[in-house]
Amino acid sequence: VDISTKDGIDRAVHMNLIPSNIVDVLHTPLLHDATKLFTKPFVSQARVFTVLRHPIDRATAVYKYVRESRIQGHEDLQSMTLEEYAASSYVENNWLTRFLTEKLSPEKKLTEKDVQVAKEVLRRKVLIGMYDDILESMQLFQSHFHWTEDEDDLVTQCTERAAEEGMSKEESVDPPLEEGSEAWNLLMEQNQYDMDLYMYARALHQYQLDRVMGRRRLIDEKDIEGEFEIDEELYSMDVPESKKEVVPIPPLWKDW
Repeated sequence: VDISTKDGIDRAVHMNLIPSNIVDVLHTPLLHDATKLFTKPFVSQARVFTVLRHPIDRATAVYKYVRESRIQGHEDLQSMTLEEYAASSYVENNWLTRFLTEKLSPEKKLTEKDVQVAKEVLRRKVLIGMYDDILESMQLFQSHFHWTEDEDDLVTQCTERAAEEGMSKEESVDPPLEEGSEAWNLLMEQNQYDMDLYMYARALHQYQLDRVMGRRRLIDEKDIEGEFEIDEELYSMDVPESKKEVVPIPPLWKDW
């Protein structure tokens, strides 16, 4: 079953993929369409997890991928420099904020309110890993989903080796874009909302690490009793504290 397409998702629904309990993890870029896989009350609620990347690095990677893949209809990209791409209509504009708020169309104008909505979606719905902290992010996912035992050193070593090899390979081919360069500044203009969201996501990632890994440590220490206390200040960064002032999230996110 290929759930990277809408037809594949429909096929998975028809096959009762989720109620069959034969899969534990799904990977799809069509997150909103995939909600139909988890129709209540027949299945449990899913948990979204992802790895986020610095918006400038992400935009640069998209440029290189599209350019090297020679995607039909984008032939003129083959002769574009990164600077030319960053100033063209091809460049992505605050992609993550748009995706989380369901405003992918460039015609839909973003506002500060959309950034707050996107932050609320991340805060309430997503377990966050960071691309530049991939090893610790893998530990977060493993701990949260109970994928491995704490003493499974072989699995840990294999995971770390695969991650390090992948990262070093990419870095050797694609050195980081220099901050303050023309291309950097142009891409930053297109991703100002995403930068705000990214910095919030980093703080949220650190909170989730502290919370999940901290809970695991308390479980290991049998002599410690009581509920694990957490610091909500970081978790609530830029989110209204009053319970009466709730940031509404897009309807489709309520199914996750």
